[in-house]
Amino acid sequence: MVQHNAGTDVEQNLSTLETLSSQAASEGAQLITWAEAFAYLGRHDGKKEILEPLPEGGPILDRCRALATKLNCDLLLGGFHEAMPGDPDRCYNTSVYLNRQGRNHRHVPQDSSVRCEHPERPAADGIQANWPRRQSRLRRKARWARLGPYGLL
Repeated sequence: MVQHNAGTDVEQNLSTLETLSSQAASEGAQLITWAEAFAYLGRHDGKKEILEPLPEGGPILDRCRALATKLNCDLLLGGFHEAMPGDPDRCYNTSVYLNRQGRNHRHVPQDSSVRCEHPERPAADGIQANWPRRQSRLRRKARWARLGPYGLL
């Protein structure tokens, strides 16, 4: 798992992840997982600006696809901010599994009704809360994406 301190600068976050992922691949990693909110962690308004539809994606997913191909590694993007069709104020908190050819193997929304912000407790300072998931849940997702009910890659 590649872990970094995400912030509001998407370019810096992705550059850091590319560097850390390249190091992991050079050390023999075949599957690299990224934590939730890997591309952006900040105000909800900023998150709305980077939402991308799946499976086609946008600039963030294109960059991740290129990295998977370049490193010849599978990537599990934990916490991809997926656009919710027809509602620009909501999004899916989605895990996206890219194979080493950069193709979407699967994308798994955690819950299609989840709002990007906690509906009962908006942050007092306006900073978007990112509710942590247990690391074991991410491991289960990685295992499911790799060996899921549809068979091996």
